[in-house]
Amino acid sequence: MGKDYVDIKNIFRYFVFNYFNPNSSYFRKDERKVTHVKETKDYVKKALDIATFTDFQEAGFYPPTKVTLPSIISQLLIRRDPIFIGGRYMKLLRGVSQTPFFVGDLKLAENSVSELIAGPISTILKPEGHNFVGSGREDADVRMLGTGRPFYIEFKECIAETISPEQLSIIQNEINTNNPFVRATHLKLLQK
Repeated sequence: MGKDYVDIKNIFRYFVFNYFNPNSSYFRKDERKVTHVKETKDYVKKALDIATFTDFQEAGFYPPTKVTLPSIISQLLIRRDPIFIGGRYMKLLRGVSQTPFFVGDLKLAENSVSELIAGPISTILKPEGHNFVGSGREDADVRMLGTGRPFYIEFKECIAETISPEQLSIIQNEINTNNPFVRATHLKLLQK
């Protein structure tokens, strides 16, 4: 075979074409023609169930060829689980969109709920990016009354491993005192 690995499709083809008769169940028949069946999971399983150990030896699939080259890791990618933070937000002024809103290169709303809440949290977590998910949407030109709208933010590939409830409380106070646009409440670390 000359390869350092075994390709299951090659095993299937070998056994179908060398060991099975076209009259076998591996070929579909109708009145006009005989058609080869594709290498589906079920047909591969049937072929391997029928094949014997001797079949594998005669076909050259056993014993497997010795690997002569060392394994090489060409790329190593380490990913961290995202960190989820949730709470409730309330827009206090009109003209604030839920997420940044662009038409071409033009930003339509100066501020967004996503930027105003995720920004201060990002200074601690240092993520590659974040995804703001609100429970529903509202127009940028409306204010909110009541207890606000639930949301969560997914922070991706953070340098920091976690954030403490005390840090979230400080950030929540910072959000609520440093901008007149949005109020955040009930900020907490969420589990997936």
